[in-house]
Amino acid sequence: MKEEIKKLLELQKLDNIKDDIKDRLCELPQLIEEEDNKKKKFKKNIEDFKEALKNIKVKLKEKEIELQKNEETVKKNKEKLNTLKSNEAYKSMQKEIKSVENKIDRVESEIIEIYEEIDNTEEKIEEEKKLLDSEKENIEKKKESYRGDIEKMKRNLSEVKEKIRPLEESIDPELIKEYKKLREVRKGIAVAKADGTSCSGCHIHLRPQTINEVIQEEKMVRCDGCSRYLYMED
Repeated sequence: MKEEIKKLLELQKLDNIKDDIKDRLCELPQLIEEEDNKKKKFKKNIEDFKEALKNIKVKLKEKEIELQKNEETVKKNKEKLNTLKSNEAYKSMQKEIKSVENKIDRVESEIIEIYEEIDNTEEKIEEEKKLLDSEKENIEKKKESYRGDIEKMKRNLSEVKEKIRPLEESIDPELIKEYKKLREVRKGIAVAKADGTSCSGCHIHLRPQTINEVIQEEKMVRCDGCSRYLYMED
């Protein structure tokens, strides 16, 4: 195999490893953020339930005041019954008392429902707290693991770069320039295998002349379809 192709293949392998490491390094902080967001979500749920509980208790207080006013109204109206002279006024007052008593029944039912709502909301707060406590340790372990991966990936990236630098320096600058251009537009693959009668990069059928030139290894040969540099395994 032509020496330049061998170097380009090795460079391509290292460049692809480098790109994979960089992708992972971009992904890991996002994974750490996702773990932080899990914690934030639990905390937000707790705060939302606490705010809801606060509003429910305000509603309870309003209903208790309404109940108290209605009970006082009934008490006063019953006291007035004995002072009424006409039968018509007496019946009218009884009717009014009955109406207020119905309101009292309705408000008492609403208060019972509110107490149930308070119990349910307090249970939800406790559930979220338990979930947060149970997940905290797992979240922190994952974050620590991701941080360890970041440090490891940084070391690996540094090592790969150290291998790439002398290899690039040993290749003709114009060839490196063309190689990098090809990698950019061909999804990281600038050098492709001539697989039988076709290019493994774009799968186009290669001309017999092109195949012969690849076999002869007298010059750098490029695919007629995708322009990648072609090689054949020894």
